Amino acid sequence: MTIRHRKPNRWADCRYAGGITYSITIVVNNGGWWFGEVVNGNMVLNEYGRFAEQCAQEISRHFHYVILDCYMIMPNHIHLIVVIFDVGTAHALSLQHKTKTVDRKKLPLSNAIQGLKAAVSRHIRRSGHPDFKWQRSFHDHIIRDECELKTKRRYMKNNPRRWADNPNHAKVATWE
Repeated sequence: MTIRHRKPNRWADCRYAGGITYSITIVVNNGGWWFGEVVNGNMVLNEYGRFAEQCAQEISRHFHYVILDCYMIMPNHIHLIVVIFDVGTAHALSLQHKTKTVDRKKLPLSNAIQGLKAAVSRHIRRSGHPDFKWQRSFHDHIIRDECELKTKRRYMKNNPRRWADNPNHAKVATWE
């Protein structure tokens, strides 16, 4: 059996540290609605959504190099805008040598997102849902200027209002 190699979804030449602003999207596996629902264009969080919100708000406490700019918890995904500051050479040492393989688990951004995903997963699974899963990894985008930052913030803020217009968001309420 041949093993299919996935295309890396991180930039090979980016340290993912050093005062860089990122837009992050973390998605629940299979599109399940675990965090609540959108009612009249507003996101109404359930117990798991409130816990995910608490974890997002506390990310800077657990990862001192992360500043949370804003977030939006949706039924089946989480949007974050974060600023990652340089954590020194210990985490990025392997990135200094192009000939070495990069261990993505040692990157500051990946560590913070993995911590958030792990905390939410533990909470949901301990609440009687051992089948809860995130999609592998996360989507990130480097925000390059103030205009793009404002656009991303506006997108996140308005996401619940656009929810009903997206046919890909058919209800898959798995938390009930």
